[in-house]
Amino acid sequence: RVLTTLAMLVESAVPLPRAMVAAATTARFASNATRLDAARNLIERGSEVTTAFTEAQALDGMSLELLRHGEAVGGVAAAFAKAAHLKRQGLERRLQWFATLVEPVMILVLGGVVLLLVLAVMLPIVTLNSAVR
Repeated sequence: RVLTTLAMLVESAVPLPRAMVAAATTARFASNATRLDAARNLIERGSEVTTAFTEAQALDGMSLELLRHGEAVGGVAAAFAKAAHLKRQGLERRLQWFATLVEPVMILVLGGVVLLLVLAVMLPIVTLNSAVR
């Protein structure tokens, strides 16, 4: 979310420090917002964008490399957008992997529930039948 917000705002010609303030409000965890704020402070003091994000540990290695390249060629907004896209793809891959793992377990659990229901219905019938004989 933070990277997508940064990409949209910087692409819309919002100054990076102001975009970082807005993006910090979209951060899910307070620690991420704090790191982004620290990076913003470093940028306002004249530090390079990549250096500020590195020192504040606000981004991971892949995103930093994309940002470093984007800063070199003058495409910081595109670097943020590409990093956000790659993060989203990674998340989708992990969710797909998790769903693939959970699916067989859910089939077994539902099979067990059906077995218990069948036994709950059949056991009284069998018991009543054997009591009658």
